[in-house]
Order: sequence, then C-alpha cells, then structure tokens
Amino acid sequence: MNLNPAAYHDSCENCDRRNVKPLDVKPDGPGVQAFYRCPNCRHYWTCAWAAKPATR
Repeated sequence: MNLNPAAYHDSCENCDRRNVKPLDVKPDGPGVQAFYRCPNCRHYWTCAWAAKPATR
C-alpha cells in the first residue's frame, strides 16, 4: 500500500486549484484515506482511494 502523499494529488472543488498534495494519508481497510487543505482558499476535504484487484 502506497502511503506517499505525492501519489494522491487532487483538485480543490472550491477554487479549482490543481495538484493539491494531501496533508496526510492513512490506511483505511483495503485502501487509504487522504486529507487535504487547499493552499489557495484553505478549503478542507477528504478522499478515499480503494485498492483495485489485479486483473489477468
């Protein structure tokens, strides 16, 4: 499981700032929960990322 914040960039829905790195990334079951704060407008949000099973 990748807990490197650089792997989970997102965009702010409040001001459309792109490439916002999360403040923290924590394991959450089979995936991770990322916590964000926009450096432009200071908006907070979270995003859940689930592990995708390998396909053959």
